[in-house]
Amino acid sequence: MKKKSLFLGVGVLALGLFLSGPAAMAVSYYTEGHTDIGLEYEDGEFIPHWHLDGGNIVDGAPIPEEGEYEPDELIAVFSGTRASPADSAGYLGIPGGTTIYMGGPSVNWQPYLGFGTEELDPADWVGGIKLTLTTYTLPENGHFALYTTNPTGTSTFDLFLSTFDPSIADVDGIGVNSFYLPAGGHEHYTFGFTAPGHYELTFEFSGVHATDGPVAGTGTFGFDVIPEPSTYGLIFVAGAAMQFIFRRRFTS
Repeated sequence: MKKKSLFLGVGVLALGLFLSGPAAMAVSYYTEGHTDIGLEYEDGEFIPHWHLDGGNIVDGAPIPEEGEYEPDELIAVFSGTRASPADSAGYLGIPGGTTIYMGGPSVNWQPYLGFGTEELDPADWVGGIKLTLTTYTLPENGHFALYTTNPTGTSTFDLFLSTFDPSIADVDGIGVNSFYLPAGGHEHYTFGFTAPGHYELTFEFSGVHATDGPVAGTGTFGFDVIPEPSTYGLIFVAGAAMQFIFRRRFTS
């Protein structure tokens, strides 16, 4: 059962102005903890959303319980850096060893973001759930890729999505910037970004329901890449006086 709750967000307005402009003024910011871009099936369509664990850091404080947000109610903030894999020129457009902003593959790299389809019963679906990156908005000199690497991050295992060269992102052979997620599953990959700024990625999810036939749903998710963690903290301090009420819906 889901219930809606209201509480005060601290400093969100200042962060939105700094990174994302007016469009981001009424959203919350997720910086730490395990979260999935989740998928729900309801009334014949997929409903993409953010699914956060209790204790995750949102707007500078831990949330009290597990919760869900609409795609446009939350922005994931990335500040961790790592050298790009040796072959990253092909899919990120930068030489190997270049500093990038990343997160997602493990709890050691925050935010610990993945894709979750646990709300889907595998018995209800014919094959996997197809994810396609359909459109995207990027900052100047910015590109995004979704991939897996060896533990040291020096070489790439699989490339799933790329804004720099979508033609090489065809890991499952089902079309560029597309791959399969297992129904009832939970997967983590590296989210890699090449430059600070605001990114918007639109994902389309599609599949075949055993009874209802073809199903699809689309969601646009926001990501802010910041130069260093201290920048985020300073913005929160600067925006402490600019509080406003926003909507959140929790699952219980």
